Amino acid sequence: MTAAVQMSGARGAPRTSALTRDPWIRERIGDCDVWYAGDVAVARELSVLPAGEGLAARATKILGSRNLPFAVIADRPDGILAATDHCRSYPVFFTQRPDAAIGSDAQSLRESEGLNAFDDDAVREVAMSGFVTGASTICAGLRQLEPGAIAHWPAGTSTDTPVNGPHRWFVYTPDNTRSTPDADLSGRLDAVMDAATDRVMISAQGAPVWVPLSGGLDSRLVLAKLKARGYDNLRAFSYGPRGNADAVVAQAIAEKLDVPWQFVPTPPREVRDFFSGDVRRRYWEFSDRLAATPNNQDLLPLIKLRDNGDLPDDAVIVNGQTGDFISGGHVPARLFETPTSTGALVAAIIQRHYDLWHSLRTPENLAMAETHIRKTLGLPPGDDSMLEPEQAIGLWERFEYEGRQARYIINGQRSYEFLSLRWALPLWDGEMVRFWRDVPIAQKRDQHLYRQTWRDWNYRNVFTLPTRKVTAWSRPVSAGLIPLSIATRLVAGRRRRDRWMTYARYFDRFGNHYQAFGWKHFRRHAADARNPAAFYTRAWLDERGVPWPGGATQP
Repeated sequence: MTAAVQMSGARGAPRTSALTRDPWIRERIGDCDVWYAGDVAVARELSVLPAGEGLAARATKILGSRNLPFAVIADRPDGILAATDHCRSYPVFFTQRPDAAIGSDAQSLRESEGLNAFDDDAVREVAMSGFVTGASTICAGLRQLEPGAIAHWPAGTSTDTPVNGPHRWFVYTPDNTRSTPDADLSGRLDAVMDAATDRVMISAQGAPVWVPLSGGLDSRLVLAKLKARGYDNLRAFSYGPRGNADAVVAQAIAEKLDVPWQFVPTPPREVRDFFSGDVRRRYWEFSDRLAATPNNQDLLPLIKLRDNGDLPDDAVIVNGQTGDFISGGHVPARLFETPTSTGALVAAIIQRHYDLWHSLRTPENLAMAETHIRKTLGLPPGDDSMLEPEQAIGLWERFEYEGRQARYIINGQRSYEFLSLRWALPLWDGEMVRFWRDVPIAQKRDQHLYRQTWRDWNYRNVFTLPTRKVTAWSRPVSAGLIPLSIATRLVAGRRRRDRWMTYARYFDRFGNHYQAFGWKHFRRHAADARNPAAFYTRAWLDERGVPWPGGATQP
């Protein structure tokens, strides 16, 4: 017995839905059958890589300087070689059977291999955080390659684990303490961003590029760089409740850049009808990788644009993920200030990432979360040694990179594939990621380098915007909520005011996500749920028939 490739969604064997386009392509390269997504050059080099001892080291040398997203599964004479890029743009899965099956479709592998049991720890982890860490999935016996990983299953052998892997050819752990002049770093960052933008332009080949534009820094940077580098076939769009502050700022940015912009309203009834409809269910089936909550943030607006005839079939979607994270925006300020114990760091990670449902923060579940975090970061159980700021920050960023970013955030790209659209992620470009990995830690505090560089550039003055502060609520809603909040506090006290404001989230800038579930459902669970991801995660597990941790079922 030996390993086998199962690629039910690769081109040549398309999915039944005419709506979707799987990004995987099958190609015969020499004496190898190769399935790849993204950068074909990587697939061709790995397929002819000499076999034998040192295979992983040779592959690492090839992959270490790659910038474009990729994934490869190569059926070679010496066995099967599989690899993921630095951020797991296209997931790869394999079974833990003597005759391992490898493929890109987690659900197909699960069904074909009869893997019907769930991994209880993984289910608890995803219920608390929205993602599964390490190589696990919520399906017992089904594994995945981590970001920046390569594995080889030798031909003619029977084994539970790949030989020469899985080997991590890339691990994101910033810990640089070197002092570098700001001007040098800003110049390098600008050059790296230009190079990443140029790669997007080359891959787009003149096709219309559409940028989801918010009031934040990241998407305006992407749009400004595309404009400044001379790509003229540009469009921008924003969405959400009418009058939301993000869209107001986005419109001003687009006007400054002379880029056509349109707003796609997502009223509550429409959002709810979409969420309960067949298209959303098919999308979750398509995007389900059994390792993170499906991410459908842009899906409804894109469908509306396409149905209205505005979004062409050859459009390329280029979003601003994940500039806020990669530039240091998610690191707590206290980690920059004083040494931190290992135990305190782990506790802070749990507080940030394992709190989707407050009721799940039981001693047993918190102990499980600590075990997973320590395993991901290579920290011994019980270790409580002191960490210098650069060490603590490096570990903090590594955990989020490998957990939330490379699972949940990256999974948002599936929405574009579902609509047969191409996509690009310039802020996840390999050169960009390596740059931020090596930036001195001090330059990441308050995103200093990132914000200062673009303020100094200030192309067409878009980096001195917003002209209006982005707030949680639109101006009309704020006009009513603020005086009501003040009055409630004066009459009933701060605690009751805060409890009341929990329910006001139904009308904030993320309210359309809560509205997908309706007011009655939101009111029942608002006090327990941290954010909309909690509702989506619970709905996803319920639709997959996964028992909710603790025995509760979805209402």
